[in-house]
Amino acid sequence: MNLKRDTELVSVHDNYGREIPVINRYHWRDGAIWCWSDNPYGGVMYITVARNIEEAIEAIYDELPPIDKSELYEAYGFDSQEEYEIANKAYAANVRDGEGKAFDWPELAEGYAYQPNATGTGIVSIDYCEAIWALSADECKREGLKIRIQRSE
Repeated sequence: MNLKRDTELVSVHDNYGREIPVINRYHWRDGAIWCWSDNPYGGVMYITVARNIEEAIEAIYDELPPIDKSELYEAYGFDSQEEYEIANKAYAANVRDGEGKAFDWPELAEGYAYQPNATGTGIVSIDYCEAIWALSADECKREGLKIRIQRSE
């Protein structure tokens, strides 16, 4: 489903009457409606309007709560807080190995992602069941979603 330029997505309710949070970060008037969930049994957790999947994911990740500082060692794949602190000090001091190669900071572990507009730690935890898809009219009917769209000013 795509919105026309002169309309805006106001609200979405599931078949139980629960309001699904709508993220209008980009205020696109002519994008697709995207659904996001990280729980296969929890249904749609967020809805956003975006021109493509990358923008939809970016908007949703910005809404997710960042992890606590106490979880950073896990996010970077370390086994303990102590290992994380040692690596952090080595990185900050630009420590080099015997061949003169600088210490590279590790990538985020699976299940974590950076927020595009970071808050707090700037890292969010994503469940392994994460899914994002463009909402179709058939799915909207099948899932019993009630979408309120109105003309924009």
